Amino acid sequence: MASKDKSVRENQLAYWQAKLSERKRLLQADNVSAEEMKKDPAVKRILAKIREVNSRIASIIVLEKKKESLEAHKKQKEAAEKKPKEKQDKEDKEEDAAESKTQQKKKAKLEKKKAQKTSEE
Repeated sequence: MASKDKSVRENQLAYWQAKLSERKRLLQADNVSAEEMKKDPAVKRILAKIREVNSRIASIIVLEKKKESLEAHKKQKEAAEKKPKEKQDKEDKEEDAAESKTQQKKKAKLEKKKAQKTSEE
C-alpha cells in the first residue's frame, strides 16, 4: 500500500501543514486572536491530522529500524556460519597434509625402534 510508504506520509504532512498555515492566515486576516485560533474547529481538525500523520511516520521509522537490525543480524549470522566452516576445511586440509608428512616420519622412526628392540632380544 502506498499509504504505508514514508514518502507518502511525508507528503501528507506537508499538505496538512500547508492547510494549517492557510487557515491561520485567513483567521489573521479576519483579526482573530491567537487564543481564538486555537479554539477554531478547522484548526483543531487540521492539528489532529498532523498529529496522526506524525505518529504514523514515527511507527514507519520504528519498523524500518527493526528491519535494518534484523537484516544486520542475519548478515552477521551468515558470516558467523561461513567462518567456522572455512576454518574447519582449512584445518582439515592442514591436518591431512601434516599427517601425511610428519606422521609418516614418526611411524618410520617407531618402526625402526621396534625393529631394533626385537633384533636385540
